[in-house]
Amino acid sequence: MKIENLEAFNIEGAIRGMRFPKKGISTSTGDIISEKDLDLAMRLWDASEKDNLAHSKFLRQIFVSMDITAPLYWWSEMDTYTIGVTKNSESTMHTLLSDVESISLSNFEYDFPAESYIIYSIEAIKRIKSDNRLSQIAKKRAIKQILPSAWKQRRHWTGSYEMVRNICKQREFHPLIEWDFFRKRMRALPYSKQLIFGERDGE
Repeated sequence: MKIENLEAFNIEGAIRGMRFPKKGISTSTGDIISEKDLDLAMRLWDASEKDNLAHSKFLRQIFVSMDITAPLYWWSEMDTYTIGVTKNSESTMHTLLSDVESISLSNFEYDFPAESYIIYSIEAIKRIKSDNRLSQIAKKRAIKQILPSAWKQRRHWTGSYEMVRNICKQREFHPLIEWDFFRKRMRALPYSKQLIFGERDGE
C-alpha cells in the first residue's frame, strides 16, 4: 500500500471562518495557526466529541488530497466513506486487457500463504485474455469474476479533515494492517495531531 502526494488546503480560510459565529477575528497567518486559534479549534473539537459534530464543522473546510495505491479488499471498506469525498481511479480492466503479459505478483497486496492462489489467478487471467473464442465483453466479465481482491488499484482521493478524523477514529483498532498504515500516514498532515487525532502537546 502506498499513499503519495498527500496535501492539505484552505487551512487559513477554515480557521478564519471558525471565528465568524461570534464575529471574532483570526490571528493566524497563512497556514500557520496561532496559539489562540488552535486553542479555540481544540475546544470546538472536544465539544464535538461530547455533544455535536457541528461544533467542529470548520474541519469540513480543510481539504485533503492524496494518491492511494491499495488492494481492492481495502478499497471496499474505504468506499463506505462517501460524504464530501471524490475519487478518480485507474481502470483495472484497461490494465488487465491491454497489458496482461506484464501482470505479476507486484500488482497484488498479499501475505505469503496467498501467493500460490494469486499465481493461479494470474495464469487464469492470461488464458482468458488469449482465448479468441471470447468477445471483449465476455473477457471483461470473466476477468472481473475471478480477479482477486488483492489486486492493487491507484485512486486520487479528496476529502476533508472531518472525514479523515472520522476514518482514523473508527479504524483505530481494525485488524487490517492497511488501516494502521493509513492512520500513521495521516499524521503527516499539518496540525493532524490536534485537528484529526485530538491530541495536545505532551500526549
